Parts: sequence; structure tokens; C-alpha cells
Amino acid sequence: MKRRVISMVCTVIALAGVVLLAWGYKNYSKEQANISSVYSELSEKLLVLEAEKREAERAISDINKTFESTVEVHSTVSFIFRGMSNVIYTDIFPIMKDAGLTGTIAVSKETLPGNEGCMTDEQVKALVAAGWSIVPEWSEGDGLNGITSVDLWLRENKYVIDCIVMISEQYYTSEIENYISISGYNTLIMNTGYGGDSVVATDPVEGMWKPGAMGYRGNNLNSVLKKAMDNKGHITFVIGFEASSELYTETKFTSMLSYLSSYKDELEMMNFVDAKKYRMDYDARLKDYSAQMASEIAKLHSDIAIIEEQIDELYKNYEMNKDDKK
Repeated sequence: MKRRVISMVCTVIALAGVVLLAWGYKNYSKEQANISSVYSELSEKLLVLEAEKREAERAISDINKTFESTVEVHSTVSFIFRGMSNVIYTDIFPIMKDAGLTGTIAVSKETLPGNEGCMTDEQVKALVAAGWSIVPEWSEGDGLNGITSVDLWLRENKYVIDCIVMISEQYYTSEIENYISISGYNTLIMNTGYGGDSVVATDPVEGMWKPGAMGYRGNNLNSVLKKAMDNKGHITFVIGFEASSELYTETKFTSMLSYLSSYKDELEMMNFVDAKKYRMDYDARLKDYSAQMASEIAKLHSDIAIIEEQIDELYKNYEMNKDDKK
């Protein structure tokens, strides 16, 4: 009898254990199902947010690529011919025309048409009609009104006044710059003679722009050109008929044109006035697009920050809901 009671008790305990085990398994399965449901919901929301984040990051990359192509600028090279020598019209003009180029003539009061060896007014007009430009040059011994006679000649002949003056570096003073500035000029080309790396100019700035220039026979030509191309800068070469660093010969000049043409994918040759306009236009495009780009990118970064906050919040909610479902 006693054994039978013990057996029955053991059976009841075993059955209770089975029931508890079954209940525990069922409860565990339900808990895991709930957790799985929460995780599945989290995954779906994360996929959406991660896709939105990638799209915003892609948009930033696209804006940067568009910026690079939109504001692309080449290095620029200009030739300034000092004086009104008739060689410019008879020899240089045909060479430049065949190359599809135009130049700029720097005129001082001593080299105005009518002086010995200088071009006639008709020849100058032919050059201007072909796209050449003219700028005054401050010559040695000039007083503060040194460019007045050139300025008057330009106005009398209805030539465009491009607000540009050239001066040899050794004659420069702040007093001259101030006079030029109040006379309405905003660009002072600094002719350094034999030159150097410093003649590579950046883009025009507010106030007086003072780009350098050097004789086309000057020193360190290769390093100057390399610096101009590396920095997308501007270089002005001066061709004249007296100074050794500038002295024109057909062989030397045509050789240089050929040499520069070999860099046509990196350099653009144009007269100085056109180069100034080109670089000012680039600077304006750069500023406008930079402001627009900065605004768009800031908005996208803000969107990304919001998305990342939403992702963090999802993970927090997941952990909380996971515990609640247990």
C-alpha cells in the first residue's frame, strides 16, 4: 500500500513537471515570437531610414561632382606688347591671327601713333577691330598724370577703357597706385622683367588687382608655367623691342607659341582683357555656386543627422519593447 502511494505521488509530480515544462516552452515560444516580431518591425524601419541616409550621402557626392564641372577653370596666358612698334602690325599680327589669338598693347605717351617707328591710327584700329585690346603703360619719368595723355587718346578714338594700367615694378609706389585707383583704374599689371614664380596671379579681388608679368625671355619659364597650371592661375608675358628679357624675334616668339600650344588642354591663351573677364566670371560663378552648394549640403547634413537620431531612437525602443515582451 505504501509503495502504491509513493508511486502515485511520483506520477503526479512527473505529470506536473511535464505540464510546467510544456507551459514554459509555450511561454518561451510566445516570448520569442514577440521578440521576433519587434525585431522584424525594427528591421523594416531601419531599411527605410538607411536607404534615406544613403540617398542623402549620394546627393552630397553628386553636388560636389557638379561643382567641380560647373566652376572648372583653366590656367590662362596673355601676351602684352609694349609700345606701338609697326612690327606689331607687320610681323606679329599675322602670326597671332594664324594661331587664332589676340594680344594686348601697352601704350605710353612716348609710343602713341605718330611717333617715329610707331603704327598709324589706321593700323591700330585694324588690330582693335580684330579683337586686340589696348592699355596705358606708366613709363619712366611720368608724373602722377603720366597716363593722362594715353587715356585722352583712347577716349578721342572711342576705344574701350578697360581700367587696366601696366607699370614696371621698379617705378611702382603706393602714391602711383592711389592716383591710378582714384582715376578709375582697378588693375595694375606689375612688369617684373625677368620674373619668377611670384608672377603667377590669382583671380581678381576687390580693390586694386596687381597681377605680375614677365618678359617672355625671362628666367624659370618651365617652373612658372607649372605653377600656373598647378594653381589654375594666370601668367602674363611681355614682348617688347628694347629690354633683353622682352626682345622680340620671330623665331623666339613662334617657338614659344608652339611650346604653349602643347599645353592646350591645361592652358588657354587670350589677350589680357579677355583673361581678366574670364577669371572674374569664374570667381563670380565660384562664389554663387559655393553659396548655393553650401546651403544644399548643409540641408542634406541636417537631414542625415535627423535620420541618425531616428535610427538611435529605433534601437532604444527595440530594447525597451524586447524587455516588455518577455
